[in-house]
Amino acid sequence: MKTIKKINKYLVEHYPLIWNTKLVWMLAFAIIVHLTFFIAGFLSVNTQSDVSSHYNLEEFYYGSPAFLIGVLTSIISLLIWIIFYLKNNAFKNFYPLKKGTLFIQFCILFLIFFTNITHYYSYKKGVTSKIKTLYNWNEIDTDIKKFNNAAIFFLKNRTNYEIEEKDYPDPFPLEVVSTKREDYLGITIDTTRAFIKHNDEYYQFFKINHELIAEDVKNNVFADEGIYDEDSYVENSQPFKYRIVYDISSYKELITPNLYNFSREFISYGQDSTDRKDRLIYYQKLLDKKDENVLRNKLDEFYNLAKQYNVKHNIKKEDWLYLLNFKNDYQYIINIKDRKALNYDLDKLKLNYYRTKKRIDTVLIPNTSHKKDQIYYSQFPKTSDGKSILIEKEYYEYFGYVPYCDFSGLNTFFKNVYYTFHPTFDSVSLYVFIVLSIVFSLLIFLFKTTDIRNMLLSVVAAGVVLIFGILLIFIADRYLGFNSKIGILIALILNILIVIFSVLALLNKWRKGLVSILFSLAQFAIPLIILLAVLYYKELLGYPYRNNDPFLIWYDQYGFWFTISVWIFGIFFYSKSIRNWRAWTE
Repeated sequence: MKTIKKINKYLVEHYPLIWNTKLVWMLAFAIIVHLTFFIAGFLSVNTQSDVSSHYNLEEFYYGSPAFLIGVLTSIISLLIWIIFYLKNNAFKNFYPLKKGTLFIQFCILFLIFFTNITHYYSYKKGVTSKIKTLYNWNEIDTDIKKFNNAAIFFLKNRTNYEIEEKDYPDPFPLEVVSTKREDYLGITIDTTRAFIKHNDEYYQFFKINHELIAEDVKNNVFADEGIYDEDSYVENSQPFKYRIVYDISSYKELITPNLYNFSREFISYGQDSTDRKDRLIYYQKLLDKKDENVLRNKLDEFYNLAKQYNVKHNIKKEDWLYLLNFKNDYQYIINIKDRKALNYDLDKLKLNYYRTKKRIDTVLIPNTSHKKDQIYYSQFPKTSDGKSILIEKEYYEYFGYVPYCDFSGLNTFFKNVYYTFHPTFDSVSLYVFIVLSIVFSLLIFLFKTTDIRNMLLSVVAAGVVLIFGILLIFIADRYLGFNSKIGILIALILNILIVIFSVLALLNKWRKGLVSILFSLAQFAIPLIILLAVLYYKELLGYPYRNNDPFLIWYDQYGFWFTISVWIFGIFFYSKSIRNWRAWTE
C-alpha cells in the first residue's frame, strides 16, 4: 500500500492528468487480465478434438465461457474505474488546463477502454500458441495431401463422380447439356456440331467463349438487349454462338458416374493450383494401373491415417475394394455413408450393400417328352452322368452392415491449424473494438465536460430527431413512393444540419445548454454523415457501376480509417472549443 501511495503522490505532483485518469493502474490491471486470458487460451487446447471443437479460431473465445467472463470483467473493472475517475473534475472546477489537455484526456480514455475490452486477442493468441507447440505445419500439410489423394475412394456423393465434375485431362472441365427428347435437338443442343447419344440421351460438351462475350460487351450487344449481367445470361441461356464444342466420344463411357471423373478437393487449406494438378495426375495414373494390390496398399495407408486423426469408420477392406469396382472400369456403385446409420434405419439400409455373385446349381432333368422342355434343357451343360444340367445363377451376398466413414471435425481441425500458422488480419473485430472504445470514451468525455442534465437532454434531442426523420421518410414514402435514396438523403441532411447548427451555436454564442446539446449530438453525427454520404453515392451510381467506381474501391480499402480520422478531428475541435464555451455565463 505504501508503494501505491508513493506512486500516486508522484503522479499527482508531476503528471496530474495521468493520476486523475488512473491510467497507470488501469493499464497494469489490463496487462494482468490479458496475461490471464492468454494462459486460459493456452490451457484450453490439448488434443485434436479440442482443436476441432470450434468452427474457427474466433469461436474459441466467443463460443466459450471466456467470452462471458471477459464481458463481466470489463464491465465491473470499468464501472469501478469510472466511479474513481469522476470524483475529480478539474475542468468543471475551472482548474487551469494546458492547451490540448482535454483532447489528451480523451485519448487516455480511449486507451483505457480499448485495453480493457480486447481480451479476445490474448485468449486467441494463447490458443494459437498452444496449437503451434502441438503440431508442425509441414507434417500437417503432408497429411492433407494424403487425405486429398485418398479422397477418390471415399465415395461420399454420387454427383462428385459425374462427368460434369471431371477436370482432367484436357479438354476437361466442360459444360454439358443433355436431353432425352429428339424434338429438343437444335434447341438445347447445337446439332451442327459434335454431340453424343448415350443410353437414349443426347449430350453436348462445350466451354463458354468468354473472349467473344467480352467482345460483345465492348460492342454493346448486351446493352442493346437490356441485359446487365452478361455472364449469368450466357451461363443460363447458353446461346450456341458462345459455345466452343468438343467431341469427347472417347470418354463416352464416363457419362455414367465413374471414379475417373472425380476431381474434388477434400481439404483445401494450404493447397494451391500446383497441388491440385499433381493430385489429378495422381488419380489418373492410379486408376490406369487397375492393380488390386496397389489399391489395397492405398487403402492400408488410409486406415493408418484414419487412426492417426481419429476418423471413425467401419468399412472392411474387401468390401471397399468391391465398391471401387476396378474390375468393371471403376463404374460408381453406391455411396459410403458419412456417419453411422441410426438403428431405426439400419435394416433397410443394409439391403443396399451387397456384392453380386454367381453360383452353379445342379438341376435334375425331368423325364418328359415335351419338345419345348427338351429344347430348354438342351441349352445347358450336363453332368458327366447326363442326368442333370448345370445352371449358372446370380445371387446377392450382403455385407451385413452399413459402411460409413465419419470425417466430421476433420476439416475444422485442418482449418484451425492452417490459420494458426497462416493468420489473417481480423479487421472486423478490430473495427468493432475501436468504434466501441470511441463511443464509450466519448460518452464519458461528454459527461466530464458537461453535466448529467445536458447529457439527458441530448438523449431526448436525439430521440426527437430520430422520430422527425422517420416521419419525413414516411411522408416521402406516402407521396413519392418508396425509394431507398430518399430515406438515406433525409438522414444525411438531418445529420449535416446538426453539425452546422452546432458550429453556428458556438460562433454566435447561443444559450449555453443548447450549445452543449448540439455539440454532443454533432460528435455522433460526424461519422454518420460520411457513412450516409457514401451510401447515397452508391445508390446514385446504381448496379453494376458501383462495383467498378474508383472512389468506392478506395473507400472499401481505407474508408474505415478515413471515417475514424474525421471523427477524431471532430472530437479534437470539440475539445478545443469547449474551453471557451465553459467560460460563458449561464
